[in-house]
Amino acid sequence: MASVIQPNRLDQMIEAKFYSDEEKEEFLKFMQRLMHHLHLLVASLYEGEKERAKAFLKAYSFYKKEVKKFAKDFLKEQARKWMEEESTREIETYFG
Repeated sequence: MASVIQPNRLDQMIEAKFYSDEEKEEFLKFMQRLMHHLHLLVASLYEGEKERAKAFLKAYSFYKKEVKKFAKDFLKEQARKWMEEESTREIETYFG
């Protein structure tokens, strides 16, 4: 997902064109929530067992409610868009 926002490789550059600026903004908002939970989870490793358990439960809840659906939808959309004519033309243009 981050590669759609800031692509580095050819495949990422093509994938970045799959999405509108509005969709990329939604990805950024999702990434913000994801990083929030990730950093809380890592920080909990320096806490007691009870705090770690709370952080893991919170992260797992976020995963079940948001991450799982987002990832599934995102990957299916990526796969679909790769088979569209525009993607094929982009690849053919690159290779001359």
